[in-house]
Amino acid sequence: MGTLEKIIQIYNLTDDDISNLASLKDLAKKNANSFVEELHKFISNFDNYSKFLSSEEIKNRHKEKLKLWFLDLFNAQFNEDYLRKIKKIGEVHAQIGLPSHYVSATMNFIRSFLHSIVLENYDVYHRQEELKLSIDKILDINLDIMTSSYIDENQFYVAKSKIETNIVRL
Repeated sequence: MGTLEKIIQIYNLTDDDISNLASLKDLAKKNANSFVEELHKFISNFDNYSKFLSSEEIKNRHKEKLKLWFLDLFNAQFNEDYLRKIKKIGEVHAQIGLPSHYVSATMNFIRSFLHSIVLENYDVYHRQEELKLSIDKILDINLDIMTSSYIDENQFYVAKSKIETNIVRL
């Protein structure tokens, strides 16, 4: 994976996109609790949900971290620290064995949630489309960074020993 600057360039996240995301900050704060609750309802339908979120303490900690991540999408502070935070989220998901398609499905849910908020709060079609495009870019960047952790984690695991590599190949 490259630097965040390179990723931003690849996804063409412009200053206008960053401004669009920042303009949604108050709306995100207003909807943050609803976001966390609806997302948890969504992920509770995944197989092995209780394996990954096994206690109320873990669920509550997950909700707090989700809320922070959600609000960070609109802080317009996309720097190397941001890259490290998102990479760490992906690494934790990979380490606990969370299937990567759960991450992708969850990101799709988040995209729909945010699009619906934009549609509910903005009447002008052109503005809705601008905001949704900016949201899509930052979510795709996040998904890219998170899922790259799965690739890195798998490469690290396979490289641990020759015997393990042969078992995985078999």
